[in-house]
Amino acid sequence: MITALISAAAMAAASQTPSPMEAVAGDWVTSDESAIVRLFACADQPEALCGHMIWIEDPAWVEDRFLGGEIISDFRFDGGAWRKGHLTNPEDGNVYRGSIRLEEEGKLKLKGCALRILCKSETWSRLQSLRDLGASPDELVMDRLPSTSRALSVR
Repeated sequence: MITALISAAAMAAASQTPSPMEAVAGDWVTSDESAIVRLFACADQPEALCGHMIWIEDPAWVEDRFLGGEIISDFRFDGGAWRKGHLTNPEDGNVYRGSIRLEEEGKLKLKGCALRILCKSETWSRLQSLRDLGASPDELVMDRLPSTSRALSVR
């Protein structure tokens, strides 16, 4: 009887663990707090991770095509991280191979590489409040983007 209860409790705890996609889906703030990127399952490949830039502090900072555009594409979950996808640098349009790993609660580590040897890493934080960034909901490019199960919090 006790063994059955322990097994049931373990199964219930395991079922509450979010999938890798659920764990990273939502809105993320870049390390310098100049942009918000929404991560979600790619429309044409639901097992792959994609992301669109939905807000930038200074619109002159990037080309128009990147605001609301895809800057993260085709990442596949493998070995505890999202791998073999493409990261686009919205400042210059260059595309890099990369990886994305969910770190401690609320942190996401992105790594992009050119030629596999020239790499740069950046840590993003889960968006907590638009007001903390000096943004308002009407500034987000939300009408052109896939929705996620996580709502934006405005405090």
